[in-house]
Amino acid sequence: EGDEEEEEEEEEVVEADAALEKYKVCFDESLDKVEFPADTVAEVQQTWQAFLAHAASQEAAGELLFNAWWEAAPSLHSAFVSPQKVLHLRLFLGFNAVVANLGNPSALKIEAEQIAFRHLDRPVKPAFVDIFREAAVEMLEAELTPAHFNTRARVGWQALLNYLGGALCYVSREYSGRVKIILRSWRTANNITEEKEKDPEAEE
Repeated sequence: EGDEEEEEEEEEVVEADAALEKYKVCFDESLDKVEFPADTVAEVQQTWQAFLAHAASQEAAGELLFNAWWEAAPSLHSAFVSPQKVLHLRLFLGFNAVVANLGNPSALKIEAEQIAFRHLDRPVKPAFVDIFREAAVEMLEAELTPAHFNTRARVGWQALLNYLGGALCYVSREYSGRVKIILRSWRTANNITEEKEKDPEAEE
């Protein structure tokens, strides 16, 4: 039985050889554990550290990401509802955690899930992911030298952003409807309770 569980666990992981191929696009049919190639992990992590050194602060790094997205998607400005300084820090913290766990399939999936559930009220679609991915990659390419952002880094970042975007799309599609039903039921139950409190003899 233990051996069967180990086999099932292994089947859940998209292996390194297939990961870059699978996430050439935003894949939103499932949220998988992914084992990215070791050299890709190292390249993305080195690029992120170079970017942080270039930006000089956590908030500045988040601001560069946010501005790239803001300029690339004017029609989606209404989706950014928090104060911009708060968004800058959230972007940094989210990306920092994801990049740090890029070589750990289980931890990476958990980070992707957490980010996705924080955006459950956003109607995320693959087309939006394409816009944000290209904007982020182009920003990194513009801010860093070719020595810090080479072809391998570009491929790695595109795959990572497609993975994250797919996670947001998958969770939004699979869970947002269920959450709405739960909230609607909760509001209905609360209204019934309030009516009973106002009129204790309503059931008598």
